[in-house]
Amino acid sequence: MAIDADLTVGAAAAASLLWKVLRHALELALKEAEGAAVGSIKARLSQAIKKLFGLKGEEEKAFERAFAKARDEFLRLPGPRLQQMEWLEQLLDGKSPASEEFAEEAVEAHLFGRREARRRLPFLYRRAATPQMPAWEEFEPVVAEFFRLLREELRLSNDYHREIFDSLAAERTAAAAAAMAGTVAEGERGPALQVIPTAPKLSEEEAEAARERYCAQLAERCQRLEFLGILTRGEERPIPLDKIFVDLRVQREPERRRTWAFRLPEEQEVPDEALLRQMMAEPERTYPPVLVHQAMLGHPRLVLIGAPGSGKSTLTRYLALIFARGQAAERLGIPEKRLPLLIPLRDYLAERARHTGDGFSFLDFLYCNAEEILNVDPPLPGGFFEHFLRRGECLVLFDGLDEVTELSERIAVRDAVRSFANAFPDNRYLVTSRPAGYDEAPLPRDDSPTSTSSTSPMTR
Repeated sequence: MAIDADLTVGAAAAASLLWKVLRHALELALKEAEGAAVGSIKARLSQAIKKLFGLKGEEEKAFERAFAKARDEFLRLPGPRLQQMEWLEQLLDGKSPASEEFAEEAVEAHLFGRREARRRLPFLYRRAATPQMPAWEEFEPVVAEFFRLLREELRLSNDYHREIFDSLAAERTAAAAAAMAGTVAEGERGPALQVIPTAPKLSEEEAEAARERYCAQLAERCQRLEFLGILTRGEERPIPLDKIFVDLRVQREPERRRTWAFRLPEEQEVPDEALLRQMMAEPERTYPPVLVHQAMLGHPRLVLIGAPGSGKSTLTRYLALIFARGQAAERLGIPEKRLPLLIPLRDYLAERARHTGDGFSFLDFLYCNAEEILNVDPPLPGGFFEHFLRRGECLVLFDGLDEVTELSERIAVRDAVRSFANAFPDNRYLVTSRPAGYDEAPLPRDDSPTSTSSTSPMTR
């Protein structure tokens, strides 16, 4: 590479090594994308890499300019940036095998977003660092910040780099969503996510016996409503949820008719069944509120949007309780026998982190929760949840989409929910979220009826 004269010797060496490493990584990505389905993420990635390589030397100059700009931007940041940049350039000078290994993993971790490479960086840093350099815990943010700037400058340098990094991000999101949903990401079969058919089949007797055990434990847990921070006299007694629950009113929003969603509005008169059907047939109308169970009757896939304290999580527990007891027809006017699957997304993410990595699906959570939290005894047989999901006999409750704080991860969770619903399409689905979290990553309409509603605070 012909290095810009404005770069120091150390910066020039670092730029040269990083370009060599990045080009090699792109060549491997191009090879992996061979035979990808037309229109898939890998096919778009492959096309962008081929166009970049077709620049015949100009791609090296584009990288050099992006490196120089990223370096300048880094040096303008507050703090001892000149010293930090000198240490970083020493790490990336390529003068030792340890330096080359660190550069390779840094590119994989910070430009390609590969988590396994990120986990290897601390070990490689200790091998490549000099005694004067700080501990990895202190220096890791420095490395991450520089590579963030470099990635952004590369995206701005030309359309091919932009398409490459956007495709890599989309590929990571699809892979994470697939792992959560218990599916496989796109491959030669195209972008559709497909279920891995590994669950054993159960006999009717086994399935029903396990269902009784599961529903009894789920109902026992969901019926206990505990108020935190409220002082009580005497012995603390949980309040039975079904004794105090007040049904919520929800309102369909015309501007959200292409998503899954309804909101929780001011209290108004509940329309009769004939008016409700008329409203559903005229999407441009402004709809008066309906009760939650009425919205559920018309929409097998539903997102409930409401402010904090409006009763979203309590509603999911109540629905799980009523369906677990087999009282949906009596209490909700929904004449269906469904197995309730309650997935608080905050608990799911915490459990996923405890199990490390991305390979912890919604189904894994359900089995883990049944054994460790619900204490179903004897444990549920393998294939229990899949048995009822494949038959379309479940009510799946995803609570708290907004509690996934990182937008990229929220998009992955959103895609996983959609993938899960498409993998098991004949079940009922309800997702809850606060407005802000949902607006950034809404669930789009699929082939089956879906809607969005909002909620109002629980009223009598």
